[in-house]
Amino acid sequence: MPHASFEGLRVLSLESRRAREVEKLIRTYNGEPFVVPAMRELPLASNQPCFEFAEKLLGRQFDLVIFLTGVGVRAMLDIIATRFDREQVVAALRTTPVAARGVKPQAALRELDIPIAATAAEPTTWRELMQAVESAFGPSLASMRVAVQEYGATNPELIAALAERCASVTKVPVYQWGLPEDLAPCARQCWQ
Repeated sequence: MPHASFEGLRVLSLESRRAREVEKLIRTYNGEPFVVPAMRELPLASNQPCFEFAEKLLGRQFDLVIFLTGVGVRAMLDIIATRFDREQVVAALRTTPVAARGVKPQAALRELDIPIAATAAEPTTWRELMQAVESAFGPSLASMRVAVQEYGATNPELIAALAERCASVTKVPVYQWGLPEDLAPCARQCWQ
């Protein structure tokens, strides 16, 4: 099997969190990297949904919590820790069934020793997540009260699929997406 190669092509990556690693990877595969951030995570104007989630979680009002991003796991716990005891919240998550959309939320949950009942297979879209959840919980899903940690935007297809199959669905936004502070690098690379 031949070794993968970009064969000298110019490769644009809109990565922000792991820009150096992506640049190195592109070079490793004989590409000319142009790595510029195209977005960033920003705090929400209000963290009330996170606080309400924590209160309900501690009150055992969720039967399943779905985490969509690793950054979201960490951000959610940081936000909640400003009003609630972090260890109590983590302890509640350890006794509540949890699903992860992929390897990043899975890694963040494992760092906290939170068991994962279902994990989406590659390519980890909402469809694979729903398959994993349906496989793990079967018909009992119909009576479950589900919370979904959202990322920069709501995933309407996932929310609709859960709403069709579950007793209730609570969206828990933890951050929003915004443009990078400096748009010049993106403008230089993206519009050439």
